[in-house]
Amino acid sequence: DILIHKAPHFSLNIESINDRFDLKHIIIPIRNLNDAASSRGRMGKSGSNGGLWGANSIDGQKKYNSELIYNLIEVISRSNIPFTFIHFPSFAQDSSVLLSKLDWLWKAHGITREIFNKSFDSIVDCSKIHLYN
Repeated sequence: DILIHKAPHFSLNIESINDRFDLKHIIIPIRNLNDAASSRGRMGKSGSNGGLWGANSIDGQKKYNSELIYNLIEVISRSNIPFTFIHFPSFAQDSSVLLSKLDWLWKAHGITREIFNKSFDSIVDCSKIHLYN
């Protein structure tokens, strides 16, 4: 069984994925629309993974992102799938945001605050976060 799956294209196939796997909860990282689109544009120019997706410009990326999130929310609302929004970059800059928002997940898997903090500190690199506003 897949417990956690992270992929932006997930929102494109949410109905068929839910039919196949009977989703129990969806965690949705959400970022300022301009920052999200600008980040995609920047990543494409840097030659690394990422880049514009479903669009040819920053404005087009903002439109595409808006449609993706709207469609995702409509489907999960209609399908009655529980979900949690987590603001980016807040959850990466402040571990207590992620800790409190997903408290139910940590408790279900016996992850203590100490274990969480150690893992968080070893993974998060805030120098990779770019703000565009």
